[in-house]
Amino acid sequence: MDFIRNIVERMLICYLFFLQMGIICFGQTKELSENLKLSTEASKDSAQVYNLIILAGQSNMVGSGKKDQIQVPFISDNITYYNYGKRMNLQIVSEDTFGPEIGIMEQLSIKFPNKKFIILKYAVGGASMYGWSPERDEKKVEKMGHPHFGKMSDSLFKYTDLAIKGKITEPIAFVWMQGETDARFEIAGQEYASNFQKLIEKVRKEYHKEDLPIIFGKVNPIASRYPGLLALQSSQRYIAKNIANTYLVDTDGLEKRSDSLHYSSEGLLGLGERFGKILVKIIEEKY
Repeated sequence: MDFIRNIVERMLICYLFFLQMGIICFGQTKELSENLKLSTEASKDSAQVYNLIILAGQSNMVGSGKKDQIQVPFISDNITYYNYGKRMNLQIVSEDTFGPEIGIMEQLSIKFPNKKFIILKYAVGGASMYGWSPERDEKKVEKMGHPHFGKMSDSLFKYTDLAIKGKITEPIAFVWMQGETDARFEIAGQEYASNFQKLIEKVRKEYHKEDLPIIFGKVNPIASRYPGLLALQSSQRYIAKNIANTYLVDTDGLEKRSDSLHYSSEGLLGLGERFGKILVKIIEEKY
């Protein structure tokens, strides 16, 4: 009987030992599972989602403003800016110069200091809509000048891929300032709406957003020097009226340089402010 009692006691001790170990392991497993869950949730919360804004066009988007001529406003650290703007000779612009981006970033910094933005600019001085159009007509591009710029829409998408690689982005707007070159030719002004519409469709498809807001500035050099200007302005109004989520920004009254074509430092700051206010309104309503 003592022998049997000893065996039973030992079995009971082993049972209690393994039961205790199981409870401990279960507790540790549950704690580990909860920690992993919290870690995953924290990782999602800390993931940086950038609101992507694309700036494109020609010389007035490139900008020839001088930073030493203005009081540079506060720009939030949450805004990351990539500048691929080029002069007509395809040289990258100096960091001492600026275009509409400063005014845009100022408005975003004031209204959304905690939102993260990527602003990417690709624009080339002298570029025509024929050069930007995804259905590039080489003969017309050559007639307008600067065929060596290449297919500019493809270059924009290439630079975008380069800038946002490894980042989580949400495209929220395409900002456009272009048309002065086309305004030199009546036929280019007449065909501007058709080519711009094709570019808009391509941009929205490339950025996977069929309703991507398109913001563009009114082209307004001196009409007597630009035979295609009135037709081009008519094209701009047509786009704003007939294509959803497009916004034509009035540029009248902004200060220009002596050539009455390119905006001065103050003019570019004002242009960016006007673009920025439309952006703010879009973000408040849609995002």
